[in-house]
Amino acid sequence: MYKHAAGKPCSLFSLIRFNSTARRALRSEFLRHGAVVFAATTLVNALNLVYHMFAGRVLGVDRYGALATLSAVFLLATIPGAVLNLTAVKHAAELHALGDEERIASLSRVAVRLGALAGGILILAFAIAGPGIAAYLRLDDLWTLGIMLVAVCASLFLAAARGILQGVHAYNAFALSLCIEGIVKLGAGIGLAAHGLGVRGAAAGFAFGAISALAYTQASIARRYPRVLGIVRLNVRRLVVTSAGVAAALFATTGLGFLDVLLTKHYFDPHTSGLYGVLSMTGKVVMFMVAFVPAVLLPKATACVARGQSPRRILAQAAAATCALSSVVLALAFVAPSSFVRIMGGNAYLAVTPYVFTYACAMALLAATTLVATYKIGLHRFGFIPALIAVMAAEIAGIGYMHRTIADVVCVLLVGNALAFVATLYRVADPVPASRLESIGAS
Repeated sequence: MYKHAAGKPCSLFSLIRFNSTARRALRSEFLRHGAVVFAATTLVNALNLVYHMFAGRVLGVDRYGALATLSAVFLLATIPGAVLNLTAVKHAAELHALGDEERIASLSRVAVRLGALAGGILILAFAIAGPGIAAYLRLDDLWTLGIMLVAVCASLFLAAARGILQGVHAYNAFALSLCIEGIVKLGAGIGLAAHGLGVRGAAAGFAFGAISALAYTQASIARRYPRVLGIVRLNVRRLVVTSAGVAAALFATTGLGFLDVLLTKHYFDPHTSGLYGVLSMTGKVVMFMVAFVPAVLLPKATACVARGQSPRRILAQAAAATCALSSVVLALAFVAPSSFVRIMGGNAYLAVTPYVFTYACAMALLAATTLVATYKIGLHRFGFIPALIAVMAAEIAGIGYMHRTIADVVCVLLVGNALAFVATLYRVADPVPASRLESIGAS
C-alpha cells in the first residue's frame, strides 16, 4: 500500500486509474487547446479588468460613464469583425479538415478584403452619422469617437486574420495575438489617460492594441500560408449564406450583451450611467471567464461535421466547462458582491452592490446562449436567429419602458437573457443532415 502525504492509504490500483485518467485528459485536443486559449483569454480579461479599474479611478465617475459608453460602441461596431471572424473560423476549419491549404490561403486574402470593405463602410457611416451618434450618447468630444473608429477598423482586419488561425488550430499564435492586444491596450490607454489626455487617451489604447496585434497576426499567417500563385475558387454562395447567418446571430447576442449600456447612457444622468458602467463590467466577469469556450468549440465542431463525425461530444465538453466556470463566478458574486465592485471601480461605485449577483446571472445566461448559438453556427443551422432577434427587440423595448432605476434595467436583462437561452436550445440535439456537409471548397 502507498500513502498520501496526509497518511491515508492509497492503493496501487487507484494510482494507476488516476494516471490513466490524466493521460486521457492530456490526449484530448479540446482540453489541450482549451487550456491554451483559456490561459490567454484569462490574462486578456484580467488586463481588461485592470484597464477599467484604473480608468474608473483616473477618470472619475462621470467621465468613466463616457468611456463605458465608448467601450460599448466599440463592441457593437466590431460586430462585422466578429462576423468575419466566425465565418473565417468555420470555413478555415472545414478546409483544414480536408487538407486544402491552397484554399485556406485564398480564404485569408478574401477575409482581409472583406475587412477593408467593412472598414470603408464604417468610415463613411461615421462621416454621415458621427455628430448625431455623439449627440444621442451625450458625448462632447467627437475626436474621441473618431479615435474609437480607428480602433474598430483595425479590429476588423484583426478579427478576420485571427479567424484563420483559429480555424487551422494554430492556438499558440492565436493566444499570443490576444495577449499583445491586451497588454498594449492597457499600457497605452492608461498611460495616456493618466498623463492628461483623459477619455481620449483611454480610447487610444483600443486603437494601439488592435494595430499591434494585427501586425503580429498577419505576419504569423504569412509564414504559414505564403502567397498562392494562380486563382483558387471558393464556394461564394456558401460563404455568403454563412456570413449572413453569422451576422444575424452576432447582432442578436452582442445586442443582448451591450445595448443596455448605451440605453442607460441615454436615459440616465451621467453619474448613474457611470455607476451602471461599472456594474456592467463587474457582471460581465462571467462572460470573460468562459469566452474561450466558443473560440475552441466552433472549429472543433465544424471539423467533426466536415469529417462526418458527431459533434455532440465536443458540445458536452464545452457545456461542462461553461457551467463549471460560471458557477464559480456566480458563487463569488453572491458571497462578496461589494468586493467585486471595490476591485472594479472603488468605493465610489458601491451603490450598485445589490445588483451584482442578478446582473451576473443574466450574463451567465447570455454566455450559455452564445455557446449554443456558436455550436449551431458550426453545424450551419441558423433557424434560431429570428427568435433571438425578437428577444433582443423585446429587451430594448422593455428597457425603454422600464428605466426608472438600475434595478428595473437589470430585471429586464435577466428575463430577456433567460428567454434567449431557451430560444437557442430548440432542436439543439438534432442530427446533422448530409446536405449540411457541403464545403466552401466545392465549386
